Amino acid sequence: MLERLYIKNFAIIDEITLVLKDGFITMTGETGAGKSILLGALDLVLGGRAQSSNLRSDRGSTIVEATFGRKASIPPDLLEEDGEDQLILRRVINASGKSRAFINDLPATLQDMARLREYLIDIHKQMDTSWLLSKSRQLEILDTLADQWEERKVYQDEYRKWISRKKELADLLSQIDQNRRDYDYYSFQLKELDEAGLDDIDVEAMEAERLRLSQIEDIKESLSSAAYALSEGETPLIDQLRSLRSIVENVPVPEQQKEAWSAILTGCTEELLDLESQITDEIDRSEPDPEGLLVIAERLDAVYRLQQKHGTVDLSSLISLRDEMQSKLQSVDEADDQRTVLEESIAQLLSSLEKRGLKLRKGRQSAAETLSKEVEASLSDLSMPYAKLVIELEATAAPQADGMDDLQFLFSANKGQEPQLLTKVASGGERSRVALCIKSTLAGKMDMPTMILDEIDAGVSGDVAMKMGQLLAQLSDDHQLICITHSPQIASLGDQHLYIYKDNEGAQTSSHIRDLATDDRIYEIAKMLSTDPPSASAMANAKELLEA
Repeated sequence: MLERLYIKNFAIIDEITLVLKDGFITMTGETGAGKSILLGALDLVLGGRAQSSNLRSDRGSTIVEATFGRKASIPPDLLEEDGEDQLILRRVINASGKSRAFINDLPATLQDMARLREYLIDIHKQMDTSWLLSKSRQLEILDTLADQWEERKVYQDEYRKWISRKKELADLLSQIDQNRRDYDYYSFQLKELDEAGLDDIDVEAMEAERLRLSQIEDIKESLSSAAYALSEGETPLIDQLRSLRSIVENVPVPEQQKEAWSAILTGCTEELLDLESQITDEIDRSEPDPEGLLVIAERLDAVYRLQQKHGTVDLSSLISLRDEMQSKLQSVDEADDQRTVLEESIAQLLSSLEKRGLKLRKGRQSAAETLSKEVEASLSDLSMPYAKLVIELEATAAPQADGMDDLQFLFSANKGQEPQLLTKVASGGERSRVALCIKSTLAGKMDMPTMILDEIDAGVSGDVAMKMGQLLAQLSDDHQLICITHSPQIASLGDQHLYIYKDNEGAQTSSHIRDLATDDRIYEIAKMLSTDPPSASAMANAKELLEA
């Protein structure tokens, strides 16, 4: 339950502290005194968006702090148990507009606070019966009454998967269509790339070989000259080295030095002999090969032409392009298998959704009958003895996000009147009463510690207002119920009565609040019954209402 609400520098509120009791709390005051502002402040501390018109930067930071008892069944993933008896939410917005949020004095995000909201408080704002006219909310009402939220959640999880699979299939079919349009083009391009034998080509080596073959005559001539100089001619180099070694061996120097010189000359001779052998081999290999040169030239030219055609800078880029084309062609070949898998998954999910949707419908049909009877009984207590609420469920052709049902709330307020769409025939007051009766019916199913009703009594008065107040009092047996009201009958039934008023004596109008004692309640209710100051008969009537 909401135990305390502290507000500072918000709209026309300078500073207010509300200490709230359990049970039925009524809140009254003149129009514009600040009742709706309180709801705005509460919305702010529960993660709502800050409206600049409500911030008073000229007076410092805006602060809203709400203290809740720890009776709510808050999931562990939203709020870990910290041993505290209270849950304190605080929102601070400084003069520059920077916002900070805290949960039990620890920094939090607005998303954290907003997620806690649905487990802490239900706010029904003035004339807000739009939820009653929404198909999705109507289905939520029936599922709540039928205790089938878990089944609903499983259905919705499968529905999201079904939609996702259908999108995957649509994307796949689109890609298949595009790839098949490109199939012939890619096949031709890939054939050309495959015929080029890109994986077996070493461009640098082939360029070197092409250069060698193109200059083969010059190479052979030069090598022949070198071989001749080494071992032929008038003074072959090898013979000169051998003669030099003989001379050195006969020089009168120490034997050790002579051996070293001889070894050097022997090594040089052997190396020249090896060089001569290599040159001779190269001469034998260096025969003109016009056909080989043509093959190499053609393969290199083919590579360069393909690089230019496809706008690639080197052979590796060309190979990557070829592999990409292969992948695209392969995806076309594999797409039928992927499509089959997706189609089977979609069919299985659809079958499961239809079964779960049927199960949900049965629960909803039973809940619809229960809701109609209980709402009609409650409306009868609210001086609408002939009111009828008919809930029609009709199966949809395909799964929807919240089931496989279309439904309509049909309503008639008068005897002999055929029920018609609630949206068309119910007045504002009638909608308020229907909304209250539905909330009353759902109360036992809702794990909601605090409910706030903002002028749900709009359009009703007198005996009907008294009966509505009695229904609200019953509703407060299971929830802390805060009711903002202009009805003296409802105000008289509260366990706690808060009075909101404006003070115009200062430089600026400010809003204040008082927790009324018995005598003050009599006076306030008497004002609501008559004028300010109230008449003696109004005072007596107010006292009678409080004692009833």
